[in-house]
Amino acid sequence: MNAPDESIEALMDDGTPAEFENPHGVVERRYDSGDGSPSEAVVYAVAEAVNVDPLELDPLHGTVDPDALDALFRNGDDSTLLSFSYGGCDVSVSGQGRVVAAPQQ
Repeated sequence: MNAPDESIEALMDDGTPAEFENPHGVVERRYDSGDGSPSEAVVYAVAEAVNVDPLELDPLHGTVDPDALDALFRNGDDSTLLSFSYGGCDVSVSGQGRVVAAPQQ
């Protein structure tokens, strides 16, 4: 799995951006209470994985209740894991602060 945002860009030794390919389209995002919610991370990860603007995706609430998703991981522990399909991706959200979106084949 790539670290967050490595599928888009990394920095060269001189600090300039270096683009590289992610042949499988798998995107990983991190979330925590200070940097956003699990539901936001899901939308952004899926949008990136399928290469669309997040506003072009169907609303997340048509698949999973965003408030319930956020509450589950706000109150869950590290072993909590939820998987579902959304926006043409298989999505996994973990209690360790990870969201992984893999385009469906």
